[in-house]
Amino acid sequence: MERFQFLDISQLDGSALAGLQVAVLGYGNQGRTHALNLRDSGLDVIVGQRDGKGYELAIEDGFTPQPLEQATAAADVLMLALPDVALGEIFTRSIKDFLRPEQTLLLAHGFAAVYGLIKPPEGVDLALVAPKGAGAGIRALYQQGQGVPALLAVHQDATG
Repeated sequence: MERFQFLDISQLDGSALAGLQVAVLGYGNQGRTHALNLRDSGLDVIVGQRDGKGYELAIEDGFTPQPLEQATAAADVLMLALPDVALGEIFTRSIKDFLRPEQTLLLAHGFAAVYGLIKPPEGVDLALVAPKGAGAGIRALYQQGQGVPALLAVHQDATG
């Protein structure tokens, strides 16, 4: 059985996300990169971010940041780009109660799933999309039409 598969990103079909509302929760090193790359790929992106430096940077980049709760409720796919150390508390306080069946949560790191910091309700998918690089470098390569290796995994396939 083949355990790993290498994909050429230029051959991926982005139509699977067409028409879906994508939210990136957190606008730091990884969140900013994901939000900008997704938007530049033609997707409608919501940024969920609390007040502070990330909020102001999201505005400078042309987004209208929303509270995490509002972004969670509005999105079909959510990239959780929040600090691992705080993710469990933030998930419990600002995300979990705003989830609905058939949403998909994506993690940039597996820490929160492996250690049980977040437990999505039934009907909500949980997967990993973990690029192997720092946000600024990933963004620069994207702008050059290139990518970086990434880890992909499914932790909870609730919607089949």
